[in-house]
Amino acid sequence: MFNLIVSGGGWEPHRDSFGSGRVLEYTDAAIAQRFMPNKVLDINAVAKLPMLFMSETQGVGNQVAYVGTITQLKLSGTDFQIEYAVDPAIRPIPNSSLLRMARELGIEEFEFSRTHWAIKDADLYKALLRNLYSDLPTPKVFQLSPEPANNRMVSAMMPFSAGFDGKVKRCHRG
Repeated sequence: MFNLIVSGGGWEPHRDSFGSGRVLEYTDAAIAQRFMPNKVLDINAVAKLPMLFMSETQGVGNQVAYVGTITQLKLSGTDFQIEYAVDPAIRPIPNSSLLRMARELGIEEFEFSRTHWAIKDADLYKALLRNLYSDLPTPKVFQLSPEPANNRMVSAMMPFSAGFDGKVKRCHRG
């Protein structure tokens, strides 16, 4: 899951405010109930989710979105005060790229032109990796399976060479 926060006025660096009246618009009802029980936003639960924040797409433009985390969130009057950190490892994402990935991210096309805050039930990082980071280096000695990894297994790799004989301590299970 991830926070999708779309703003019509762009984003101030590291902190901004967001009207509470548009929080959890375009969010599945079960997800909205989970994160906003009794119509009160669970600030701690929401802040644990990654955040994709973007400016509204106004026709043809070169707006970009950023991935980050919420570092502080509080309600002040009718607005949420949001402090956030941009993930420096993830380059800015053109809205046009997000539009191509919209279905996978659970984003409807009209959401690109409406200021709102939604929580989407999709793996943001997996979608970005699959769609935007295909130019990452690939192994030359072995191939990675397209099948999902088994999270209960580990792999260890090391060079094999006669030069390592006798120089490696052997570990035994006790």
